[in-house]
Amino acid sequence: MRDFTPYIAGLVAADGHLYSREVRIGTSEKVFLRFLHSNLERLGYNPRIEEGRRVWIVRIYSTQLRRVLTNSYAIPIGKKAQKIIFPTWLEKRKLRHYVAGFFDGDGSISVYNSGRKGDWGPYKTIRITFTSKSRRFLAGLRTYLKSLGLTPTSVKKEKEVYRLKMYSLENLKLFRQLFTIRHPVKLSRMSSVLQGELVP
Repeated sequence: MRDFTPYIAGLVAADGHLYSREVRIGTSEKVFLRFLHSNLERLGYNPRIEEGRRVWIVRIYSTQLRRVLTNSYAIPIGKKAQKIIFPTWLEKRKLRHYVAGFFDGDGSISVYNSGRKGDWGPYKTIRITFTSKSRRFLAGLRTYLKSLGLTPTSVKKEKEVYRLKMYSLENLKLFRQLFTIRHPVKLSRMSSVLQGELVP
């Protein structure tokens, strides 16, 4: 459980919001909601669940946690898109849990057909995607992933957000090895892709 705070920080960086005395995290997956609730309770918090139109909001009333997220992880109170930065100063173990949290919040895995139909196509292509409204944050994440031997593409803007992508089974295998993904749905999807069970 000592690694759960950096994981929560990554989640908040992706799908959360800070108020002066409150931390909020949104999720559209009920199974992940239960996971968050039970683990936050184990840490001594008393999270409350608020049901929205498309997502559930986990509300944690804790000035102490909010201060940790702001002071140690540089997550600002209020709108964070133009202010948040990738926390390169974290020690190795914490940074990996932070990235896992960010992926569980705003990451995805997909398999799609690419290439023209013919003797050598189409091909099944594996894609790992990180999404953020902050180009600077994803640029920092890209540098970090490259330092671990992964091969992300350049950060690109798509409509109102920026995306950082990685392709290939080799990238997925290494990513799974390096980061402790906890989101039950994304973990199951990752396992299915690695076992060749997921098709476009």
